[in-house]
Amino acid sequence: MGRGQNQAEGQGPEEEEELEEVEDRALGGTRMSEREEGREAGEEEVAAALSLTFGEARSIPRKKRAAAIMRRLKRAAARHVDAETILVSEELAAVIWSRGAGKPPRRVRVRVELDEEEKTATLYPAGD
Repeated sequence: MGRGQNQAEGQGPEEEEELEEVEDRALGGTRMSEREEGREAGEEEVAAALSLTFGEARSIPRKKRAAAIMRRLKRAAARHVDAETILVSEELAAVIWSRGAGKPPRRVRVRVELDEEEKTATLYPAGD
């Protein structure tokens, strides 16, 4: 068989379905994945799970460290998500500020949820 000929000829129905699935995936198919179905239902999507380290925050003046880490969280999320607004949840803010402004955590795991309707991304602490 040449390149332009259909390979599905003479094959059973299961093999034809499998070939169709492979072709759909290769061509960007029209079948909706579970992720796309959730988006259509208006659910928020988990866009990224980030693990961020803040060892360099030790060079920032002590009373400004937690605030600087909050800014760096937003910048890091902006690199991974296409959103106009990035919000930090109260739970994540509580984790950052739990030990005060001078001793924020050195490492934080973050879950980024994207709401495509409003073009906002919200940062939450990643629950293992």
